[in-house]
Amino acid sequence: MKQLCHNFTAIIELSLIALLSLFILHSKMTHAQDDNGPKVKFYAETPDNLPKVLAVVFKNEPHWHTYWKNPGDAGTPTSVTFEVDGKEVVFDEYELPAPQLFLAEGDIHGIGYENIYAYFFKLPIDSSLEGKRIKIIARWLACNNICVPGGDQISGNFVGNSFKSDSTSTFHVSKDELKNYFESLPYDEEFPSDIDLTINQKDNKLIFYYTLSSDKFSALNSRYILTPFTSKTLTFGHEQLYQNQKGQLYGKMIVDWDGEFEEPPVKLPINGTFEKPLSLKFLITMSDRAIVSTKVVSSFSTQPANNIEQLFSTFTLVNASYEQIKNSSVTLHDDTITPEEKVLNIGAILTYLLFAFIGGLILNLMPCVLPIISLKLFGLIKHGNSSKKEILKHNLIYSSGIQATLLVFSIIIIVIQSSGKLVGWGFQLQSPIFLLIMIFSIFIFALNMFGLFEFTTPLGNKLGNIQTKDGFMSDFLAGVFATILSTPCSAPFLGTALAFAFTSGPLTMILIFQAIGIGLAAPFILTGFFPALIKFLPRPGAWMDNLKKFLALTLILTVVWLIDVLISSITDPNSIMLLNLSLTGIFFTIFLSSKITKKIYWRILPVIATLLLVYALLKSILQTPASATPAKFSTEQAKVNEPSNNVHANWSPWSVAKMEDYKKNKELVFMDFTANWCFTCKVNEKLVLKTEAFGELVKQHNVKLLLGDFTTKDQEIAAWLKTQNVFGVPAYFIITPKGEIIKLKEIISLEDIKNALDGIK
Repeated sequence: MKQLCHNFTAIIELSLIALLSLFILHSKMTHAQDDNGPKVKFYAETPDNLPKVLAVVFKNEPHWHTYWKNPGDAGTPTSVTFEVDGKEVVFDEYELPAPQLFLAEGDIHGIGYENIYAYFFKLPIDSSLEGKRIKIIARWLACNNICVPGGDQISGNFVGNSFKSDSTSTFHVSKDELKNYFESLPYDEEFPSDIDLTINQKDNKLIFYYTLSSDKFSALNSRYILTPFTSKTLTFGHEQLYQNQKGQLYGKMIVDWDGEFEEPPVKLPINGTFEKPLSLKFLITMSDRAIVSTKVVSSFSTQPANNIEQLFSTFTLVNASYEQIKNSSVTLHDDTITPEEKVLNIGAILTYLLFAFIGGLILNLMPCVLPIISLKLFGLIKHGNSSKKEILKHNLIYSSGIQATLLVFSIIIIVIQSSGKLVGWGFQLQSPIFLLIMIFSIFIFALNMFGLFEFTTPLGNKLGNIQTKDGFMSDFLAGVFATILSTPCSAPFLGTALAFAFTSGPLTMILIFQAIGIGLAAPFILTGFFPALIKFLPRPGAWMDNLKKFLALTLILTVVWLIDVLISSITDPNSIMLLNLSLTGIFFTIFLSSKITKKIYWRILPVIATLLLVYALLKSILQTPASATPAKFSTEQAKVNEPSNNVHANWSPWSVAKMEDYKKNKELVFMDFTANWCFTCKVNEKLVLKTEAFGELVKQHNVKLLLGDFTTKDQEIAAWLKTQNVFGVPAYFIITPKGEIIKLKEIISLEDIKNALDGIK
């Protein structure tokens, strides 16, 4: 046992040394020091060298980008809103700066900004803002290898028609630079005659072919030449630029017709003539400037574009896709990883390790893990008079149970992911067999706490009253149980760290999970090295026997909760009856053998009966077809189909199809992804989602409600959550009428939801 303890202690010490070394390295990397902070910063001012203009200046952290009005294949445009004396106002906006093109793996195109850029707004000509209080609210989505939604606000007053901010910006752009930014903004101009645009039809798509007959256009790899503004009727594809042997440029863009999704639906005209001409708005990038132009289109050709396609086949493609760039020497502004970015990624890993540590630390306060934490505190009291060395051993063994469990979890997740399946935080509680093991283990543990039995390990150490000879096995098991029971909970910082872990390589995932474990074990590691910190706990005494029975009762309540989770995971109603009989059999087997009789046949009969019941239970669960509908729908379906007594709205079961229907109808949607085993979900439901105030908010904004039940394995939910960099529940999203997706925090408040809904235009 001493050798075992020594090994566990060495593991924990090495983990702590490794993590500490990483943080020391992080502090020395000056280029990564700001990575813990916001990815975007902004300030506002009224330059006196510009006429009645408010400049809102943004600065993205290195290698991070935000999005233009048309974000491309993915992303959310940066928005700026204003309140004057508490009332929302709208200032006319100048055209936004010409954006850049960002390419990512899978040939995903993003359109937006890096580094510093500025939005400009027109202020009233009169003095109506004099002395007024103004709040400027900005929201953005910042992306690098991952995407982080963000936002901030600044307040100030107008004094002498100048904006005076309450806070000082951490960066500043000179007024001359702002003037240059302002003067380089795109401006409105007629559609250039140098662009000869032809439109043809193919199936339910339109194909734009255009000839660029002037030397004012050049194939810039970092930009489109024709960057379309978003349109309700059309979805624009990627611009493809070609060049003939003489160097003349040609463009091609495939456009989807979305008129069928309008209200009322508008079909693509069969004869090629639009009933109402289309106004197509483009940002046009020339060699020396950018303009905004509108092209009015009345018709298109319904004839096959065979001749045009044949002509284009003789040209050379000059703006390559991501994959072509990756495999060639073409230089293009994209999101491929440079050596400098690799160093930055080390800084990012260190940041997420810190998030994981803090998230694990906060898990100690979550209700799901409190029964086991209470047992550990009980152990600290019991060993309060032990030597410092003994206390350290107990706490390090408990910590090693946490680390070992999370190591096993991370390895299992890596194996499952390598098979192509999706898995998330708390995945083990989606397995009925695992739930059975937990139910039986904790139930027997509780009976042990009640003092019903003692038994001996194969090594001869007596396991009674939650301890072996030195209590080390009990400490290790307490760490295992604490880790398993903590996974139904989410915590601040934890979701961000897990999203990074699940989208990174195996080594990073193991490091993140171990950092979570060190955070979960941190209070006990600290008290192990400094036992004086627990002197506030009462001294051991006879009162501990009553406390032990109370803690045993908390374990029984944990078993009841796990049974409720199991009910949501099984389909055969007889399984619950068999489970209850099995637990009863375990109780009477232990009670009879320890309190009633020592006769062998009276002890064997209940053991045989209990084993038969457990066998029948396992057979019932294992023989259930994979396609069967879980029993949870008897309760959950009622939950989503009937209005709650506390909420004046109906929930509908989430599905991709239902979500897309709402998006096409431009509905405002709130989505709740939850699970019966998720304690944080239940707390949010009790305090927020099942309140009268939430119901009134839903009614006021006419919000559609979708409920995603992740209690059992659901690959559709897992796949969609993965697209949002989410790998566990709870998860909350709002879909705006424009189809934009807003992710809320894991621990929500009514104020968070209200602010998000109020901020939607």
